Formats: sequence, C-alpha cells, structure tokens
Amino acid sequence: MTVAASLALWLLAAAPVEQAPPQPPIYAMRDQVRRAAFDPSTYFDDPQFDLIYITYHGDDYDWPYYAIAVRRNCDHGTKEGCEVRFQARRVKVPVEPSERPRKSGSRFVHKVMQNAEGSADLRPVLDQAGLMWEETDLKACPHAIKVLAEASGLEWVRKTTVAPVKGDEIRIALHADKITVAFNDYLQEATYYGALHEGTPAAWANTLAQTLEPCWTPAKVPPPWRK
Repeated sequence: MTVAASLALWLLAAAPVEQAPPQPPIYAMRDQVRRAAFDPSTYFDDPQFDLIYITYHGDDYDWPYYAIAVRRNCDHGTKEGCEVRFQARRVKVPVEPSERPRKSGSRFVHKVMQNAEGSADLRPVLDQAGLMWEETDLKACPHAIKVLAEASGLEWVRKTTVAPVKGDEIRIALHADKITVAFNDYLQEATYYGALHEGTPAAWANTLAQTLEPCWTPAKVPPPWRK
C-alpha cells in the first residue's frame, strides 16, 4: 500500500461521524406523550383479540389527537355459549370548541411539558392533564356496526400511486392531518397511513370515530400510562 493510500485511509477513519441534530425539547416531549398515552396496542390487556388500531396524527408534526383500539372477542355469558362483542377504548386530548386537531394536540403537549418541569416520569402529569380515557360497546352505539362493516370496501392502494394513467386526477394535501389504521386478523395484517382522502382507510377511521363520539363513557380500567 502506498503512503498516499495509507494517509487517505487514516483520514477517512479519523473523520467525525455526522450525527442527526437532537430534537427540540417540545418534539421529544411529543414523542414521550405519544408512547405513553397514544399507543392503542396498549389499551387492552390481551392484544390477540385486538381487531383495529386507529391513531390520529395532527399535521406534519404528528401532534397527538386521539387513538382508538377496537377489540373483537367472545362473550361467554349468553345462553347460546358465545356472542361476538366489539369493544373500543380511546384516549383523546382535551378539545376547545372549533379548535383544529393539530392545535389541540400542540396545546396539550406544550401543557404537559410545562407541568413536567424536567421530570422523566410523565404518569402523574398525564393523570392531571385532562386526557379523555373512555370505552364503549359498538353494538350499543347507533350505526357503529354499520360503519365498521364498511371497512371491507376501502381503497388501500390508489392506482395513480402505483401506475399513473394519463388524465387521472392528482390528490394534493398541504400540511394535512393523517391517520394510521391497522387491521389485525388471523394470519394477516393491513396498515394504512395517510391523509383523510375520501374512500381511504383514514377517512373511514375518522368516520368511525365520529360515529362513536356520543357513545363513550369513562373507562373502568387504569389508563395506558398507568399500566
């Protein structure tokens, strides 16, 4: 190996490795809040019965707004032996009248950060932050089962995304709120992440959330950040 080659290798090895800049404190707090309270996979004790996870992300900054878990299980208390039940649990940030979801989420995270005062334990802060921790039975909620059944006709992949055709419409979304929807079934999973365009799983999920809105009651189990 020549001296020049050796010098080049030495310089390469000595060069500092560039690291991504640290997140501003408010975004680090946002991520902490999301992990603690807005992970729907933690809402029920036995995830094998979880059917759907829905997480609403407010605008490009992913401010938390609501997360819902829908569970399908068997009620053994009936004379027939088993009746399928659909239960749901939700965490949602406090909302002001006519306030946009992204504003509600941002305001909530800023409030948590202010009250946390540098503490790594968010549990007591979230206890007092006014989060809605609720549950409902879909069969007892008007139109909820009908909306749930409409999931079978959703548009998971739009043809212009995969193979554009001349003359097709172009969907444009600027700083749009987005929703993640995850369906879990035997030997198959399906996940969608995107804006609330008509016909998509995101728009359907928000319709389901609106349908359930009047049916929530306070949950009788500890909230996810206390498990």
